[in-house]
Amino acid sequence: KVPGSGIQELSWEGGGLRIALAVDSYVYFANIRPDYKWACFGNTVVYAFNKKERVEHCVIFWDTHTDDRYTKYVKKLSTIHAGGEHCVLSTTADDNSGQYILILCNSIGSPVDSKYIKINPQHISMSKQYVVAASEDTVYLWQYR
Repeated sequence: KVPGSGIQELSWEGGGLRIALAVDSYVYFANIRPDYKWACFGNTVVYAFNKKERVEHCVIFWDTHTDDRYTKYVKKLSTIHAGGEHCVLSTTADDNSGQYILILCNSIGSPVDSKYIKINPQHISMSKQYVVAASEDTVYLWQYR
């Protein structure tokens, strides 16, 4: 919300994440902050972003102690969550079955295990032994260890 009678003009910086808003006789500048998907476990930070030339999400597994980075491309990535020594990537299945996939990965991005589930995981939490996924009316508990 900006003060004034309303936004008269809007301009977006061509290669960045800044906008300029003209309101009455004032110009307001704002930085846009995207909602990044990321999680942290052990010495690893895992984060995802989109590249212009690819449809899939680029997921980076960054070891903060050794500065090693491992890249993985994931289609239809929904969320990233971490717990213990693993993280879980939540995706939508490609086969139009209405299923969702929980992919358990280690610190270098290698898939350790995966589960196909029939619920839309709107909320996910993870511990050292469990992944809990919940939809509006169903809770799914996965003991991966």
